[in-house]
Amino acid sequence: MKSGMFAMIIVFSVIFSVLLFSSSGQYVPRESDYSSYELAVDPPASDYLYPLANYSLVRSGITIGLFDRVGLASFESGIEFVGETRVEHTDQFGRFDIHEVPSTFLQYEAYESNSMKFELADGTGAIKKGSAVVVGSEDASGVFVMSGGASAEISGQDVIFNMPADSSVIFRADTPDDMLIGSAAAEDRISAEMYLLDGGWAIGEDVISFDGASMYTVAASEKVVDVQVTGNSAGRAVVIHAGESYLKYGSVDDIHVLLDGKKVSLGDGMSETLWNAGEEPVYYASSTGEGYDIVVYLPQNIDGVISVTGPEADLGVDGAVTLLAATE
Repeated sequence: MKSGMFAMIIVFSVIFSVLLFSSSGQYVPRESDYSSYELAVDPPASDYLYPLANYSLVRSGITIGLFDRVGLASFESGIEFVGETRVEHTDQFGRFDIHEVPSTFLQYEAYESNSMKFELADGTGAIKKGSAVVVGSEDASGVFVMSGGASAEISGQDVIFNMPADSSVIFRADTPDDMLIGSAAAEDRISAEMYLLDGGWAIGEDVISFDGASMYTVAASEKVVDVQVTGNSAGRAVVIHAGESYLKYGSVDDIHVLLDGKKVSLGDGMSETLWNAGEEPVYYASSTGEGYDIVVYLPQNIDGVISVTGPEADLGVDGAVTLLAATE
């Protein structure tokens, strides 16, 4: 019964995607709990093609304008996929992902050399900070993180990225609870972030890789979260944002972390863990309005499992754990 219901949800999502984005040449509004924007399947051609317009953050029910338009010099029409937390467009020039999670990531990976332009809304400014670009206004802020040789130019209210093949640009908006994490991402202190959300019949997950590690959920419940981490993470941290459906402990002090079954030491604080440069893994957990943020510093690349659990973890078979055959 559950598998049949889940299949029906997937079929409905596909049908909804086709219906929502079948009108050529029109901007279609879309809104989530964390952002609102308009998408164009077939954007009008000018100096750039602008598939995204009126991109705004939603904070405590208030809509805050951030980007008037987001354009690409080379772009093929068509929205390919609409998921629970992500809109994804892929063509021969690159892949453009819009993540509908609290940090409202915009992520573009160039397959061929390209140029990308963000037109800032009135009252929003941008400055270069190290290898990143910080944007903000009185009501909102965020950071652009570049990799693979991408470079930025600020011209008035435009932020323009020159992107060689295999480069990427990620915009990450701050939330009231994780501005420190955003600062760490800007300084290349984070290799990947994961959001664990309530997916109803299954685990909902959304992963953003900063040219580093890959992550996927192995298991999650109210008592334990297991996450497989693979790839380039040496000397940086991974971040797990666990929603309120998971890790229902009485206090953040009850949370402990294991790496491949071995206990990880507690760091001195969030900042100290994000900027750690030691030879041993450490973690730090903080409570947010929607669950917990768990930061794990990894001194070396790993291909293993991070377990977030309680003080008296039973590492045997737990019938309460929901297993996930992870899909991208």
